[in-house]
Amino acid sequence: MVEALTGGLAGHGRADATEGWAANVYVQVFDPALYGGKEDFIRQTEWVANACRDTSPRSGFDRVRLPGMTGLRRREKQLAEGVELYPGILPALSPWSEKLGVAVPTAVA
Repeated sequence: MVEALTGGLAGHGRADATEGWAANVYVQVFDPALYGGKEDFIRQTEWVANACRDTSPRSGFDRVRLPGMTGLRRREKQLAEGVELYPGILPALSPWSEKLGVAVPTAVA
């Protein structure tokens, strides 16, 4: 289904040559209010998420992970402590800051 909705609808996919770079994206948006309602959607999805969290993890793992958990933890940490950038990023921004008249953010070590 993913292949049909990305490559198939875009007209470029697995059947085409693999040289070069190609990226296809399919976006589908649902408004829960137009279906069973926002409150019921939240109630149902919270139940599933809690059931996953309450499930015993398989051997060698400390918990069952849900999509987005790592990103949300990283976001919380970055909001509290700042965003750690690769060392070459701020120097690479310097020519652009001069060109556009925008100050380069101060690096905090």
